[in-house]
This record gives sequence, C-alpha cells and structure tokens, in this order.
Amino acid sequence: MFGKKNKKVNESANAGQKSSISESEAKKALNSRKKQAEELLHDETKMDDFLSQLDKKFNAVTGIKDKLADIPIIVQLIKDYMSGRYKEFPLGSLIALVGALLYFLSPVDLIPDTLPGIGYLDDITVLGIAIKFAYTDLEAYKEWLAKNK
Repeated sequence: MFGKKNKKVNESANAGQKSSISESEAKKALNSRKKQAEELLHDETKMDDFLSQLDKKFNAVTGIKDKLADIPIIVQLIKDYMSGRYKEFPLGSLIALVGALLYFLSPVDLIPDTLPGIGYLDDITVLGIAIKFAYTDLEAYKEWLAKNK
C-alpha cells in the first residue's frame, strides 16, 4: 500500500535493544491497523473515545513533541471529517493517518515506548510513513482550514 523501499530509519543500537525499524516494518505495522481505522471512521462514539485517549497520551509525551507536531492537525482533520465539515479528504489517506494514530496509542509497539530515548522511534516512523502517503491531501486540508477558521 505504501511502496516497497526497505530503508533503515536509525542504525544505532542501545544496550542490545532494537532501536530502529525499517520502512517495510513500519508499513506492515501501519497496514495492520487498517481494519481498526476503518471501523473507527464509522463509529462516532468509538472515535470520540479514541481521540480522548490519544489526547491524553500526546499531552503526556515529553521531549519529542516537535516530531509529533502533525498529530493535532490530524486530529482536527478527523473531527472535521467525522462532522461532515470537510469531506474532500480521500478515505485511503484518512485510513492511513488514523492507522498511524492507532499505532501511536497502542501499548504494543515494535519498540516499547518506555525505553528512554528510543521508545518513540517506531511511532514517529509509522506516523511519518502515513503523512508521506497522505501528504498532498493533508496539505490541501491545511489550506482549506486556514481559509475556513
């Protein structure tokens, strides 16, 4: 779904722990959330609960918020899409973004979030892959949002 390149994101290791994931691993993790993302997009109550949990986790993260800076805009996009305010966003791109947020929220990661310094590398990679996939659509939404605030 997101291409075939297999590129290491980070080559360093930390005390024998896996500290990088390949692009193909990130795409596999993202694709594994596709069905759950589709289900959320069809259930406003579950989506509201999901976004509430996501907000709590995002606000608890420290030190890497600059790497996760697109999360609030993606959350706003989801809210605008679910409310019918913005429906021009392609469903495939939206599923990819919701899937990445599901991965970020999940306690089961390729690299546990609790590992200091490296715990969020996989989350950042998965989110980056989804943003890359939906980049043009996300930029169009940002332009629309700027005009319709």
